[in-house]
Amino acid sequence: MGYISRHLYLLKERDDRNYDVRSFCRSIELENKQKRDVTCFVRKEESFSPPIKQLNVNGEPYPYKRSDSNLSHTMDIPAGKSQLIDIEYANDLDLTSIDISKNDARINRLRKLSDFRDIILSKNAFGRAFFNAYYEMGVYKLGLKRLGILLFIFDILVLSGVWYLRIWYRKRRL
Repeated sequence: MGYISRHLYLLKERDDRNYDVRSFCRSIELENKQKRDVTCFVRKEESFSPPIKQLNVNGEPYPYKRSDSNLSHTMDIPAGKSQLIDIEYANDLDLTSIDISKNDARINRLRKLSDFRDIILSKNAFGRAFFNAYYEMGVYKLGLKRLGILLFIFDILVLSGVWYLRIWYRKRRL
């Protein structure tokens, strides 16, 4: 993904044989595959929220111009070389302070249930038939508690039916 996003820009050759570059992401890598030095006029549409701390070229601060909703700068690229342009934003987001551990029991149960549904039930005919009926009849609109009550009542009816058939069969055999 990083390679793809670093090459997410449009390149247009100008009449003076230099290039206009329109960037679409915060970090791009401009490559000069020509056998001559070229000048690139880079422009990126920017909201400036969050504000830009600095523009770096190959890790070093580089001057830029701000106009309305555009950030622009000009750079020379030697023949056969490349330049890595990176916009550094000024924000106080500290990603190390965010807890990314997955230790919530409710979320783990939901994840395991959805994995069971997606991996096990969807691969057999009974599971697919169950889910088709579930969605076609609109049972999902009831919510989990009501669905649990319905399943409990259904289980009682099935067990009662099995028990009744067992008694009926025994009486019939005698």
